Amino acid sequence: MSSIIMHLYISQIVQKELNLSNKFLAGSILPDMIKIMTKNRDETHYIKEYKCEGKLVRLPDLERFLSENKDKLQDEITLGYYAHLIEDRIWFDAYIGSFAKCINKDNILYTSDNTIHNTEEFRKDIYSDYINVDSYIIEKNNIDIDKVRLDLKKELNVYKIDKVMDENLVTPSKFVELKNNFISSSCLNSYIDESVEKVKKELIRILGE
Repeated sequence: MSSIIMHLYISQIVQKELNLSNKFLAGSILPDMIKIMTKNRDETHYIKEYKCEGKLVRLPDLERFLSENKDKLQDEITLGYYAHLIEDRIWFDAYIGSFAKCINKDNILYTSDNTIHNTEEFRKDIYSDYINVDSYIIEKNNIDIDKVRLDLKKELNVYKIDKVMDENLVTPSKFVELKNNFISSSCLNSYIDESVEKVKKELIRILGE
């Protein structure tokens, strides 16, 4: 997944431009909230293995989500959930692959310097970036995470995930300049712009049907 705050910020832009309610915003973080609670990303993110350049990649299956939720697509929480999956698919398909390449199940090649690292090192480095990105987005855009969390908990009350939101939808303790292992400001801006446009296009199509 990309960071929760990245999802939140992208969805805030879409929410304002399409005049959607907080239900949409709540749905946009729901996959990660349930994943943290259940520890089952394959199910919460509709993961499917695809063959790409001779290798298997694991991405959200957007077609399966639409098929299984076709009767709920006018519900804004469902639309937010779908937006999250679109954003994740873009992130893993177009961006993660530019940072690092899998050599085998245990080793990863960093494309910036052609060094080899194990999967745990990569996981640690990318999640360190996510923390910095969260701080950067919150600071740059004056996002009041405490208020957002309270607003969204009202919309997600039925899912019984208050504790998960309290622990994970938080303001990072310290703002860090965007000097990361992988994610530059230009990369972040490109991802945000691409995600906003693709999510908007899909939602306009669905809402117009």
